[in-house]
Amino acid sequence: KETYDAVTSGFVEKERQAKRYTICEGCEDFRSSIKQCKICSCFMPAKTLFNKSKCPKDYWNKEKINDY
Repeated sequence: KETYDAVTSGFVEKERQAKRYTICEGCEDFRSSIKQCKICSCFMPAKTLFNKSKCPKDYWNKEKINDY
């Protein structure tokens, strides 16, 4: 259900997607070799694209996004 809701929620703008992915790249739970989150096991280049996608550590909240 959560994946369906995220995928059908539409896409975020490119700038927001880039900020989300930058946050992922700096996280200790990001597997850079396969671009995957260790916590949720998602492929992050895809997950960062969708409006309703959420970081399992809540790193994509508005305050943190604005820091990037």
